[in-house]
Amino acid sequence: MAIAEIDLDAEQTLPAPGGHTIAVTPRFEYLVPDNSSPSASWVERGTRMHITGRAASLVTATRESAQTDRAKLHPRTGGDRHHVDYIAGAYRPVAVYGVVDGQRAYRVLADTIRAQMVYDRLIQERRDRAATVLREARATYDGLDKAAQFQYGRTQLMLAAERVALWGHVPEVDIMQHAGLTEEDMRRIRKGIADRDFDAELHYERRPSLGTPLYLDIAAVAERLGVEPATVRAYKARGILPDPGRDPFTTNNRPAWEWDVIEARISERRGQDWAAGTTADETGRRGAGEAS
Repeated sequence: MAIAEIDLDAEQTLPAPGGHTIAVTPRFEYLVPDNSSPSASWVERGTRMHITGRAASLVTATRESAQTDRAKLHPRTGGDRHHVDYIAGAYRPVAVYGVVDGQRAYRVLADTIRAQMVYDRLIQERRDRAATVLREARATYDGLDKAAQFQYGRTQLMLAAERVALWGHVPEVDIMQHAGLTEEDMRRIRKGIADRDFDAELHYERRPSLGTPLYLDIAAVAERLGVEPATVRAYKARGILPDPGRDPFTTNNRPAWEWDVIEARISERRGQDWAAGTTADETGRRGAGEAS
């Protein structure tokens, strides 16, 4: 999605990916901290562009967080300052202040929206698969007689739940609900994981860093970058993207890239006329044309 022209002097709401919107507010007052004095700041006025629905948290967001993580973000956001929020596994811009380049600010914010949309869908797909696996395991357990449940059925059910816990991105409440387990059962599962991996106990609540990665097929990568699937194939053919791995959660073991691989490529190539936040669409179309 591209916006032909953005009038930074007019208050307006711009369409964004997935039915979201980006608001433009001219003459918006915002605080700029004085780096020489932690408690000092001054007020500046300029156009703000922000993802609609996050305005309340943006104004009160801690500047320490934005400053600390600013180094992780590409500074060319099209404005004087920006606020970040932890979205889709990383700190991403959700508002740009003192905007001078509306197109760039729009692309940066649209990239945040795309990241959240794709990430949330991948998480939901993982949770849906977990529900299917755990319900089947529970149905198998319930179909056993009492003696079999005691001899081996309970152990098999707990092992199925433990495997799902190790996938990552599946809340404990989901596991308990679909497998019919108790909080005490989950405590035993956590202990079983920790007994085999000491670090797992320390970082259990940050399970995504330990579990099976999220995988993106060509269509998901295209949505993440805001390009057509043919463009992703062209990127792969030209070596801009590495060869895909295989998604272990699909029956056909489909080719797919890990989420972190795609995010790393986006970060590496920002400012090189490739990747969301710069000119992915146009560069991608040229690349697709060269490969066709």
